[in-house]
Amino acid sequence: MTEPAETAETPAPTSCAAHVARARALARNGDTSAATEACIAALRSPDVPVPMGIKIEQLLRELGQDGIADQVRAGLLQVADKTLRDHGDNVEALREVAAICLELGLGARAVELGTAALARTPADPDALRFCYMATLRTDAYPPGGFDVEPVLAASSDPVVFLGGIIKMLATFGRHEDALRLVDRARAAVRDDRDRRVLRRIDDALHGRTDPDSQRADAVMLFDGFAETYDQNLAAIQNNGPAMIDRILKEIALPADVRLDVLDAGCGTGLCAPFLRPYAKLLHGNDLSIGMLEKCRAKNSYDLLTRTDLAAAETYPQGTFDLVVCADVLVYIPDLTRTFTNIFDVLNPGGRFVFTVEEKQQGDGYAVTPSGRISHSEPYLREVLQKTGFASVEALLRDALRTEFFKPVAGLAMAARKA
Repeated sequence: MTEPAETAETPAPTSCAAHVARARALARNGDTSAATEACIAALRSPDVPVPMGIKIEQLLRELGQDGIADQVRAGLLQVADKTLRDHGDNVEALREVAAICLELGLGARAVELGTAALARTPADPDALRFCYMATLRTDAYPPGGFDVEPVLAASSDPVVFLGGIIKMLATFGRHEDALRLVDRARAAVRDDRDRRVLRRIDDALHGRTDPDSQRADAVMLFDGFAETYDQNLAAIQNNGPAMIDRILKEIALPADVRLDVLDAGCGTGLCAPFLRPYAKLLHGNDLSIGMLEKCRAKNSYDLLTRTDLAAAETYPQGTFDLVVCADVLVYIPDLTRTFTNIFDVLNPGGRFVFTVEEKQQGDGYAVTPSGRISHSEPYLREVLQKTGFASVEALLRDALRTEFFKPVAGLAMAARKA
């Protein structure tokens, strides 16, 4: 493994990243032997950056390959020690080594180095964010948290920055601390956008859901993040499109039949590679114009339209054999109207395949600290039946993504129209 650059994270080589992605897919399919071989192939790549090395070490442990993982860990710690020896006075180096320690389970050392970096640069948002993350993950969170004022004084977007910290605190169960920062964020509100951001955060903390607000906020969110959406999802190990791919293979669509396919809420088109082999016509729609523009640039779809999944009048004309919703329903509380609309545009015998964040305790749906919606399996089955779907053909569970390095429970379903 190479030593990380002093001020920038070395991008992962494609070959190494491809081996790791293959290893993850093989591990999910239960092929531990082939997954281990893919990890070893990744380690043999010409250049293995530290962040990729950490992912490989973690995956090897999941595969039960502790011996190889220990060797990778030793190499990572050597890189960390050398970085401190050569660049110990550099704040970026301190935080980089702190991140390595945190991922390798050396929580006390990570907190020590992270707080040292923050002490040197108290107005650095990355240093402050890391200190919150490190102390929350290691149960070393100090009473009252950290001083946010130097960062807010220098920030061009203080409400959004505080929103990220508030979600982090809520995810780790620090509800009262999160509410205190909401009060601080109110004093930083400058315009209507800030008010909407803060209202969404406050609603999530208090468990409030409003379908109209959820849709409006989703448009604002995705229009703003369209340019960096793919990179952000890669960073949080987004698994939604892969879950769609797995469940499509499980229901075994005929290989010699080409379908009219609707990617409902297509985003930037991350599902298109999985859907194209089945498609005679691949139609993508989304509520965000920014997302549709990213899709158009990729040239992955035959047609693209702007659609609100909860508004039947905005759907494209025609009917489909397969409708897919990946990472979309997490922004819709009550799914009855959306499922009804999708049922109506499916041909007889057509399939509806989707992912949700799974609500694992209790029935119905609930807003999560992130502001997204989780739905329970009984609720999904109830709404599918109520809206006319004849059967659930397949169901699988997996981590949908990570949220502040914690796995988010995901559920994928395939339902069929009679």
